[in-house]
Amino acid sequence: PLFGGLMTAGGMCAALAVFTWDVLQFTGLWDCLMALDRREVIRVIAFVLLTNLFLVVFVCSENYIRFWDQSAYWKRTINFMNALYADPLDAIHWTWYTINHADYNLLISLFLSFPMKLTGISFLSFILWAWNLFSVPSILVLELILKKIRPGYFLGCLEVVLTPMLLIIIVEGFGDSLALLFAVLALALMTDGKYYEEFDAGLCFLVFATVMGAMVSRRYFGPFGVGYVAAAVFLAVMIKLSNVPFKFMVKGMRAIVFILLITVVFNLFLTPGEVLVSFWKFRITREGLHLAVMMAVRLSFLIIGSSVMTLTTTPNSLTDGMEKLMKPLKVCKVPVHEVAMMMSIALRFI
Repeated sequence: PLFGGLMTAGGMCAALAVFTWDVLQFTGLWDCLMALDRREVIRVIAFVLLTNLFLVVFVCSENYIRFWDQSAYWKRTINFMNALYADPLDAIHWTWYTINHADYNLLISLFLSFPMKLTGISFLSFILWAWNLFSVPSILVLELILKKIRPGYFLGCLEVVLTPMLLIIIVEGFGDSLALLFAVLALALMTDGKYYEEFDAGLCFLVFATVMGAMVSRRYFGPFGVGYVAAAVFLAVMIKLSNVPFKFMVKGMRAIVFILLITVVFNLFLTPGEVLVSFWKFRITREGLHLAVMMAVRLSFLIIGSSVMTLTTTPNSLTDGMEKLMKPLKVCKVPVHEVAMMMSIALRFI
């Protein structure tokens, strides 16, 4: 169980790092980062060291630990970490449950479990890792975006504005810095419009993944009234950019009408909960109605999104995009080209 927990938490941290690297590569921000002069590099290092020093001094001087919204992320992270290294599968199931039902899910705890296992479970360790894994990269990516848009921009101006606000959030134990990182990466992808000319499959995947990452990082970003509206707007923008008539998207729905009907009926009548309507042996509950609508919308979005991809992107482009995204896995001796080729062959049969 300990090895499984370490592999799970470490793998999530590695996946986040690889994903961030992919976004920087796609947007050209990596080249911008490599082109920094000596003064800017020194300023970035000084920024990281000074903010970490401030956090160490502030946290060590506090006689009590405050939580702005009573979410107690630190204690929840410790409990989750113990559960992860005792039963990894149960901990992952617990994480998924909190993403769907809790206002403050355990996704950030999953990312922090690996580094905190190495450095200890103190509140200072929790604060420093949250700051350096999520907030610092977010600020630096925002500054790289500004530097690319305005070549004369000098790194450091944005730090003066953002750092005090983000430090307050981190010190108070507020765990939304992970969502901030996903939001900033999505912004980096959307600000470089040249890729939309060819509707690059890898770019579309990265944009979708960053939007979903931001949505599941915090319950408030993902409930029915917010998350699904955001997903609908995102799909509408993608359909508009694709220049494919909407009727072609609707045609793809015909194949799942029967499955959609069964899903709605089963969830509507077989979900226990508060009864709204009752006739004969059938009951419609509030929870069943909510679940039926939610599943219908999810399936519809899934099919429409798949139609956007298949109607605008050739199998060869998909293969090239997948191979480019999996390129970092070559370090682990994964046969990236062969895997992408197998996926391409499977897509031809679909």
